[in-house]
Formats: sequence, structure tokens, C-alpha cells
Amino acid sequence: MVCLLRDIGEVPKSILFAKTPRLRIPGYSWAPASFPRQKAYAQQSVTVWADGSSLATIGPSGGLMATYGGLRFRPTITARANTWYLTLRGDENSKFSAFVESRSETEALTLESGDEYAILAMEPLDPEFVYFGALVVFCHSSASECLRARFVRLLLFHQVADAKDGHFESAAFTYLDEGEFPPVKAMCDLVDENQSWCIE
Repeated sequence: MVCLLRDIGEVPKSILFAKTPRLRIPGYSWAPASFPRQKAYAQQSVTVWADGSSLATIGPSGGLMATYGGLRFRPTITARANTWYLTLRGDENSKFSAFVESRSETEALTLESGDEYAILAMEPLDPEFVYFGALVVFCHSSASECLRARFVRLLLFHQVADAKDGHFESAAFTYLDEGEFPPVKAMCDLVDENQSWCIE
């Protein structure tokens, strides 16, 4: 698969959001173990094989180079959880929820307080919809002009429509319980949709 990807040189940006097993090879944490079919993609609104403006470049040593927007955050404590509530720094009324799809104990994630993370999205967020976001962890040598990160997994990702008095309230989540672990809260910053990334 790695040789094929190197020969192709370009893939759709939306490949980052495919619901498929990934390669466990340095530089290719983002890469599917095999090319997914259309129905494997988490966001059906995304065209799988899109025009040139929606293509990502594959580096000679791996790495998916493309632009994505989203949220970046650093946990204040190391915690294992199914759900994260994120508040936009400087705007306490802008809140987001990200959660593991299955919400089971085996699927819960441990996020380290010493690491920085981002949840990347293909499209601008609309409070009416739930999206799949790509959770990535920053590489320590990341440069400001092109952020370097490693793919972790997909998360469901939602902008909370009604946030009042520090509480997260949204009709989209009334059917969800808290799962095996309590939610973790953190402050976050917006990532511009034109930010360049190298996902290793």
C-alpha cells in the first residue's frame, strides 16, 4: 500500500475521514490499509475523488500534506474518557463536544496532559450537524507554518447549539449517556481552514 501511495503522489483530502483501518507505519498513520469505497467515508457530503483544490500531497517519506481547519487544545490533566467538552478560548459561549462513536470502555481514549491535540474537519461547522473529526496529536518538532501531527482516530464532533451558564446543552445529545467515563473539559483555539498540515 505504501508503494502505491508513493507512486500516486496525491489523494483526496477527505481520505483522512475514511472509516477504515489505518496503516501502522511511520509517516502513514493517516493512510487506509486499503482504498475505501465511497460508503466508507464518514462525511457523505465530501466528494471522494475531488478536483485539484481538494487534493492532498504525499511526501517522499510519507506524510499527508493538506489544509484543514478545526480545533486545537491541550488537556490540563491526563484523563481517559469517551467525551470531551471544549470551550473556545476568549468566547465562553462557543462550545464544542467531541466523543468516541461507540462510547464503550474499550474505545475510550487517554489524552496526555503534556501533549497538544487537534480535531480536524473538512467543512465549516454547523450547529445543526454532527461531523466526523480526525483527532491528531502534535509532533514536538512542529513548525508554525506547517503543523506536523500524527493521526490518532476519528471522533464524532459537534458544535453545541445552546451553551448557557457554563453548561453544555444540545438536543443532539439528549439521547447519549456519559458512557463508562465522565466527560473531560478543556479550553480550545480555532484552527483556520487554510492552515497547512503534515499528518505523519
